[in-house]
Parts: sequence; structure tokens; C-alpha cells
Amino acid sequence: MLAEGYFEALAERYRALAVHGTGYPAPQGSPLLELVTSIGILYLFNPIAVLQKQKKMDVLISAGLEQLLPEDGQSSSVQALEGGRWIFAGSLREQLEPGLFLFDAGVPLLLFTDQEPPLTRSVRVVTTPPLFGIPLAG
Repeated sequence: MLAEGYFEALAERYRALAVHGTGYPAPQGSPLLELVTSIGILYLFNPIAVLQKQKKMDVLISAGLEQLLPEDGQSSSVQALEGGRWIFAGSLREQLEPGLFLFDAGVPLLLFTDQEPPLTRSVRVVTTPPLFGIPLAG
């Protein structure tokens, strides 16, 4: 279980890694956030607040790392999988803190893992659900 204020603190600490896009609310007050980004449309779980209307916004994107795969040269940069998992192609850039890595998939993605993945270019990552979208305040 995560401590209260965890997502807000994470968003503040890594504000510079936020993705700019257009957010669209899900129907009927769902915590899902549809975010149109430079790499495509991402469906994110918003743990902070339900978006009420379409707007331009900065969002920190994070997920757990399930699996590291070699780049196949044919995959698109992002692909939604069954069960809320995603595949992103890009490069594992740096370890930000123990258990937290920066992945560059054309947009920054924070990956949580208890593994020690090698920092590498041209790799694909499979994320665990959910893919979090943490909207940044003003």
C-alpha cells in the first residue's frame, strides 16, 4: 500500500520529466485519463483526481517493469496489450534512485523495478498494469 501523498511527492520530485499532451476525461467520472502525446494516445490511471474536461496538461507517466525485451526493429514505439499492460520501445537511460529508472520512449517514462536492468539503447519494455498518469498542478 502506498502512503498518502505518494503520487503528489513523486510528481513534484520529477516534474521536469512530465509529458505535455491533451487530456480527455473518461466517461462517468472514471479515473482513466486519455492523453494524446507525441507518440500516440495513452490510457492512464489517474490516482489523484478525475479530469472533468478536455485540457492541455503536463503528466508524469510511470509503471512497473514486467519484462525487458530485445528491440525487434519492427514494433511501433508504443503498443497497448491485453490486461492493461503496455510495450514501449526506446532506451533505458538512467537510474534515478534505487528501484526507479528513466526510460525514453519518445516521451519520458518512470519505471519501477526490483531488478537491476542494464542501461541500454534499443530495447522494449513490457509494463505491469496500471500505467499511471499523474497530472501536475499548475
